[in-house]
Parts: sequence; C-alpha cells; structure tokens
Amino acid sequence: MNRLFQRSGLGVKLNIFVLLVLIIFLVSIVFLLNRNTDSLTERVGSERINEEVNILQNRLAETEDKMLVDIHFLATSVYFYQAVGNRNADAVAEIVNPANDSLKLDDITVVDGDGKRLIDTAVDQTDYAEEDKLLAVGISGKETFALLIENVDGQTRISIVAVAPVLSQTGNRLGAILMSRRVNDQFL
Repeated sequence: MNRLFQRSGLGVKLNIFVLLVLIIFLVSIVFLLNRNTDSLTERVGSERINEEVNILQNRLAETEDKMLVDIHFLATSVYFYQAVGNRNADAVAEIVNPANDSLKLDDITVVDGDGKRLIDTAVDQTDYAEEDKLLAVGISGKETFALLIENVDGQTRISIVAVAPVLSQTGNRLGAILMSRRVNDQFL
C-alpha cells in the first residue's frame, strides 16, 4: 500500500487528501445537524407543552368563574333556599333539573343542613365519600373549588367541583350545593 501511494502522482495524492477532508467535513456536518435538530425539537416541544398548559389553565379558570356564577345564581334564589330549608326534595328537583338542563353540568347535588341528599343528578356515581367531604365544607359555610378524581368501573374520571353553602336571607345555613363538570376530551 505504501509503495502504491509512493508511485502515485501528485494529483492523485491531492485528490485522496481532498476526499478525506471532505469526508471528515461531511461527518461533522451530519453530527452537528443531528445535535441541533434534537435541541430544536426539544425546545419547540417544550414551548408547545407550555402553551397547552396555559390554554388548559385558562380554560379551567373560565370554568371555575362560570360555575361560581351559576352556583351563586341558584343558591341565592328565594324559592331554592326555601325548598332546601323545608327539606322538600321534590321542590328542589323542580328547580335543579331545569337549571341542570340549561347549564349542562355533569352533576348537581343538594344536601340539607344534616347532609342528607335532597337531589343528586349524577347518573353513574357509586362512591359518594369525596363528594360528601366537599359538601361538608359547604354546610360549614365555606365555598370551595376542587378537582375530584374518581375511579368508576376501572376508569379514572376527573371533575371540576364547586361547592357553596345554601344560606337564608338572614344568613342561616340551610344546606349546601355542589356542581361539577367533567374534564374530558369534550371539555378540553
């Protein structure tokens, strides 16, 4: 090999040298492009994730605000708090069911001052433990928002929940109301 290289002319030697330089140059370009492409992909992906998180946070905040307005509208209705105060489940249902049809919520639950359910519009709910804890907060006179995570038939369900006390005009606590909206593909 050494003899072949010594016998070759200067032009061949220069061509081999230029070819080696070009191969090294090509390998370094491919390496740099690969590294920069990975960096760019990571940066763009991170920005996209941050953008989606901001959109979701804004959507959740809008939903909380809307639910707060809805819950106050219903809880301050004279007929509503009178029905809750009288523990009249039929009268509460007459008020809540049409409201739920127009608000398109996934669940509205109303309890009296003892925590007894007057109405619960949830269709497929089986575990009331977390909901009861939130309603107890409402009965104590506090408003709250929460994310309620439930396991129903082996599937995780997430809901945004707003709870408020039902107060008479004089400020007596008559019960509590809970409204929830599921966070699902339709919501997102």
